[in-house]
Amino acid sequence: MNNTAKIALVLAGLLGFAAMANASPGSAGGGVSFARSYARVRRWEGGYQENPNDPGNYDNEGRLIGTNMGITPGTYKQATGYWPTKAEMKALTPDQAAAIFKLLFWDKIWGDKFKDAALADIVLDGVVNHGRGVRLFQEILGDVEQDNKWGPETHASMLAKNPAQLYRAYRERRKRYYLQLIENDPKLAVFKNGWMRRIDSFTDY
Repeated sequence: MNNTAKIALVLAGLLGFAAMANASPGSAGGGVSFARSYARVRRWEGGYQENPNDPGNYDNEGRLIGTNMGITPGTYKQATGYWPTKAEMKALTPDQAAAIFKLLFWDKIWGDKFKDAALADIVLDGVVNHGRGVRLFQEILGDVEQDNKWGPETHASMLAKNPAQLYRAYRERRKRYYLQLIENDPKLAVFKNGWMRRIDSFTDY
């Protein structure tokens, strides 16, 4: 069996998660759910794009593969065990993308154990959008190790604090992170307006 066939089988297996991903997102005041939080993320991810200025669009050999529905080559590899070709990335379906998001992002931050839906929304969006999204959240918690890994200490610290205050602090930390990225690599300035529209959309508190 070649790699393309193996990838197809892995992605087909991931579709067991898709029913949850495609559930109704609910209202803004609804409870915590993957469907609700994913709907907030998905609106910003768009379809397929292969902007050469986006470092996330490349595979481990420096080939421009592109990103589809927020799934980068690296994320695809994490989910399947294989680096995708450009054709495989373009062929990714919405159900497969949602299933990958749940497996690699929502489940990794213990999303179902959040008590506050708005906080779950912005944290999921942060870990999807930033490779160090958990670490940025740990920074604003202030009393846990900043190891970029969600675990019992990080979760307990979050639950012990005011969710509205964490929400606002995380939003501001993410803004500063975007500006840091641009300062370190000026060619990323092309993404600034989109990044700021994304983070400014979080106005629940």
